[in-house]
Amino acid sequence: MARTGKRTQMAEPQDRISNLPDNVIENILDRLPLVDTVATSILSRKWRHHWTRVSNLLLDENFAADVRELGELRNEEYTQEMMESDYMDAVNTFLLFHSGPMRNFVLHLPFNVEGPLMQAYVDKWIRVLSHKGVRELTLDARARTFMVFNLPSYVFDYLELRHLELRFCQFKFPYNFGGFQNLTSLQLLRVRIYEDGLTTLIANGPLLENLSIERYFGSLSINAPKLKTLSARSCGFKDFALRNVSDVVTISLRHTWTKRSATRPFRCDILKFWFISKIRERHFG
Repeated sequence: MARTGKRTQMAEPQDRISNLPDNVIENILDRLPLVDTVATSILSRKWRHHWTRVSNLLLDENFAADVRELGELRNEEYTQEMMESDYMDAVNTFLLFHSGPMRNFVLHLPFNVEGPLMQAYVDKWIRVLSHKGVRELTLDARARTFMVFNLPSYVFDYLELRHLELRFCQFKFPYNFGGFQNLTSLQLLRVRIYEDGLTTLIANGPLLENLSIERYFGSLSINAPKLKTLSARSCGFKDFALRNVSDVVTISLRHTWTKRSATRPFRCDILKFWFISKIRERHFG
């Protein structure tokens, strides 16, 4: 049989990475650590700018560890000062290039930078994201030892918030603040709020379902008709009152006391939890 002399042409391999739909790419990037997310820009031309549109920005402890690790790979004599500078530069760069909405923002401050410098940086970062529709916000300043971090006032412009978690900071409300109308979850650890602000914050969150406070010292009156879960740990209350908590199903008060704990008013408020028929779990101690 005579040969035709024609060669079979090999099909070029399909570039499946470049052909992924945009929503799939962005879903993948939302699940990666930020350092890895930025690194995907080298995969293909289509992926080059997708990292600037991620909706979850997690500048958490893992991100801080990645910044340090990359710095130590570049310089064997990598110092804490270098790490702080690299961290702030990385956040500045990412926020500069980010476009589109931001749904979840986690900011962990991994070092003690006292005075106005760190405060100015965080104020700027929070302001930049205040118009991006953030729904979940976590600010953790636990690394600071002596000074309490001042929560940027721009946080109160995050009107779409569903979840708010604050650690080791202090704040007072702007005079025109009307509350977080969409907030369903509030977690506070070592937070100082002036002028009975926690009572105001809870009362002005009509959809609040989950409240967790730890190491809070001040007065508290809870008026939260949709509250399902209440947890207080290592708190010292000047006054404690329950106004509207008929939907609570889980209550936990651990290592918590009040100046009125030896008198009937506080005990009677606690006893209210025993007469709420919906409660399934009670933890006191």
